[in-house]
Amino acid sequence: MVLQRKEPITITGTGKSGNTVSVNFNGADEQTTIEHGLWEITLPAMEAVKSATMTVSSGDNMITLDNVAVGDVIFCTGQSNMFNRLETFPTLMNEELSEAYEDVRYMNSFDEISEWKVATMENSKQFSALGFLIGKRMIKKDSDVPIGLISSSLGGSSIMQWIPTYSVNWDSQAKRMMAGASSKGGLYTQRLLPLKNLKASAVVLTSLINNWRKTFNDEDLPFVVVQLPTANFAKIYSTIRIGTGVRAGQWNVSQRMDNVKTVVSNDTGTTNNVHPNDKGPIA
Repeated sequence: MVLQRKEPITITGTGKSGNTVSVNFNGADEQTTIEHGLWEITLPAMEAVKSATMTVSSGDNMITLDNVAVGDVIFCTGQSNMFNRLETFPTLMNEELSEAYEDVRYMNSFDEISEWKVATMENSKQFSALGFLIGKRMIKKDSDVPIGLISSSLGGSSIMQWIPTYSVNWDSQAKRMMAGASSKGGLYTQRLLPLKNLKASAVVLTSLINNWRKTFNDEDLPFVVVQLPTANFAKIYSTIRIGTGVRAGQWNVSQRMDNVKTVVSNDTGTTNNVHPNDKGPIA
């Protein structure tokens, strides 16, 4: 597990109403009373910690979490270009994966059981290729700050699925954009909302900025917007030239909003493939 450094750390859970629960971590020790079966404890902001033990106790019950780090948490989300795992790019994997990174942790929110895993070579193969490269670049740049990467991506998902229904004006245009999508706001509810107490230092996605900042309770949450790669989208998907228009929209968002950066990727990819094999320039 990796918790965001320099931000208050919120720990939540369930228990018997009226009981006291305590959380001890890295010298901080806080407690509260369980109300209506729920409890929440906020620990003070901390600097980087490579590994420490957290204990959560209530009466005779105690949960111990080992190898908990404090560092930078990156939320990696989007469609297939974020989802595709490193092992699906053999050349890239052979060039970039040569060692384990014990201070990098992964979590795949679409796994049947979502849990933090140390970036062993085997776990890296199973993680997002782009996410892996981001983590590798960051830990190489500053080995004193652990990196936590959360992959929550779904190939072909509509952006509307990542936004809660109450925040979208579902006019006729939105409904057309949703054609073929399984659920308005479904992925937001299932994959993002459960992580709302987790502070993060960057998010990789092409939109949703205002709503996600509200969800994470961080109005300055940094976003990195990765533009569409080079491809003949009209030939692959439709007669509409969506590539140029979408790239322009992504760039305009980064120019209008604070703390939003754009990664230009139109020099990657090929005419007939929207999934560039070379993730290095993007990371």
